[in-house]
Amino acid sequence: MINRSDQGKYFWELRSCAYWQEFEQPKIIYPNICSSNQFAWDETRFYANQKTFIIPCGSKFLLGYLNSSTVMWLFMQLLPKLQNEFFEPSAAFMRQFPIPEATAKQQETLETLVTAILNAAELRFEQLINALVYELYFAADLHNANIQLFAACEAAQITQLAAMDNAAILKYADCIFAADHAIAKLLVAVQNLPVVQLIKGRE
Repeated sequence: MINRSDQGKYFWELRSCAYWQEFEQPKIIYPNICSSNQFAWDETRFYANQKTFIIPCGSKFLLGYLNSSTVMWLFMQLLPKLQNEFFEPSAAFMRQFPIPEATAKQQETLETLVTAILNAAELRFEQLINALVYELYFAADLHNANIQLFAACEAAQITQLAAMDNAAILKYADCIFAADHAIAKLLVAVQNLPVVQLIKGRE
């Protein structure tokens, strides 16, 4: 056995790791090189290698925000571009990334939708998350057009999703994404806003 001064405490450590406990927490994992914003949730104590970064926090609000179309647009504006249109969202850049302010109620709404996606794989909620993030960043643009999605979500009691089983989540989604529902109508309206068309590349 080699006697090294920089050897870690545990059999799996080549060197002492000051942050290994953070792998044991609920966390967000993302690749160090990617073609789009790809952030995943882990609460199974998964240990990642040097090809990924982790954000040790229990915030599904942050996960929803980071996977939004607004963040993809910010990637294109703020991150260094590699060959073949890849990005390198290193920890140094991500620490400075702009995160919109949100009330506790707004965070709860987004967290509920993210949990519904994780539990029931109901991907239609992604478009609603995107629109809610637009409202966090561009509240004046949306509100001047009479688009208030957080208020519509509250009226639809969307946080009740947290207590539903998967079948009920899918049934609820069918309801709010029906063409005549207030939320579905607002989702159509938000796509016509100039700021949204800019972010989505439809100038």
